[in-house]
Amino acid sequence: MTIGVARAYGVKKIIAFDVEQSRVDFAVKYGADVGIPSPMNTAGIEPLEFASLFVSEVMTKHKLGSGVDLTIEASGAEACVQMGVHITKPGGMCMLSSLRLFTSD
Repeated sequence: MTIGVARAYGVKKIIAFDVEQSRVDFAVKYGADVGIPSPMNTAGIEPLEFASLFVSEVMTKHKLGSGVDLTIEASGAEACVQMGVHITKPGGMCMLSSLRLFTSD
């Protein structure tokens, strides 16, 4: 739904990250321009440094300059949150959006 709303508001380039390839494929199928599975940090690099290094590669590959204007993080995955912060340009906006359902049972 987030992709559809972004498109309706005129967003020119939508990049979707997720830790699951199937979710990345779903995002591309329903409107994302680019789908990128977040890699696993198997080298034991500090998580924020790992996110920063990966996002630097993505920004270069997709010609994003100093970053994106708006990031909406909706996966809730720690790696994706960190990457969202790093890909947002200085002065840009990073929003965290997560739906959690609770029951009193």
